[in-house]
Amino acid sequence: MVDQRVARRPKQEESKLNVCKSSKEQYLLITNFAGVYISREVLFLCETIEANAVGEHPNRIIKFGPLFYTYAHYSDKLVGMLLRARKYKLVDFEGEMLYQGQDDDKVIRMLMPIEEIRKVVTSSGDPVNCIAIVK
Repeated sequence: MVDQRVARRPKQEESKLNVCKSSKEQYLLITNFAGVYISREVLFLCETIEANAVGEHPNRIIKFGPLFYTYAHYSDKLVGMLLRARKYKLVDFEGEMLYQGQDDDKVIRMLMPIEEIRKVVTSSGDPVNCIAIVK
């Protein structure tokens, strides 16, 4: 049996959730949240690559297979984040897409030191280009 106090949200909390008055304000809040989320995910991916890669910059590399198994402990969005990081020229790899098992030996190379990535990656507020690279 479900405890009714737990199953129903108090009305006071519901009113706190509706802080936006217009759909445009809600849209802006959601896009800002998405931008912050994506920029944090890409930064976390770069930090994971930095922690597990070998070599010195600009030739800091990791293979896709080991990165896939390491990153799988944290998220299931590795390939999407790699594509986004490549779009903003933070990492580079060969081919259009990476597939588990098939592309385990493909090399992923960081194009910037992690200190620089931490400084330049920020949320843009734009729903299409969630990340802004500020140099």
